Amino acid sequence: MGMKRERISKQRIIEAFVSESFTRGAEGTSLSDIAAALGIKKSSLYNHYPNREAIVSDALSYCGGLLCARIPLWLEEARAHSCDFLFAFARALFADFGSGQLVEAVSLVESEKFFDDVAFSVSSRFKVGMVGALFPVLGARAEGFVGALCLMLDDYVSAGKMMARRGCGIEVSEEKLRALINGFSR
Repeated sequence: MGMKRERISKQRIIEAFVSESFTRGAEGTSLSDIAAALGIKKSSLYNHYPNREAIVSDALSYCGGLLCARIPLWLEEARAHSCDFLFAFARALFADFGSGQLVEAVSLVESEKFFDDVAFSVSSRFKVGMVGALFPVLGARAEGFVGALCLMLDDYVSAGKMMARRGCGIEVSEEKLRALINGFSR
């Protein structure tokens, strides 16, 4: 008797697409790539999705939920270190992104935001959510701080893609975070 096949779900298909698109790019990730990552036949994907575009749309929505759900956790971590709130928020954000899944999510969203309305909406919701969360602490400077964090995050994602291709991870140095914080903590 052979091994029992693991049941394929929309969730697993989405996760496979997000993961594959991290190294191949969203446009470079085919249904065949997703099927191969899941160990199934390409035709089996049609049991769950009518086409590739539906997978992309669901994947972007999934990424939005994943990213926005993390903001309260970063705030909680930052509040635990109220004497150095901004640094603690930034460190919690980048430590969380070190897990891989969030890097893949933000990579997909940010690379597609210029081409896809869902990705643009997700990217905007994520940034507006962070601005809203940080506004009570930073006031009008919250938007600039989030913008600077997102620029660092873009660099982190780009470096993360390169390092992933080489089979190793990446971390953001505390010195870079301190330099960022110094511009906004006054």
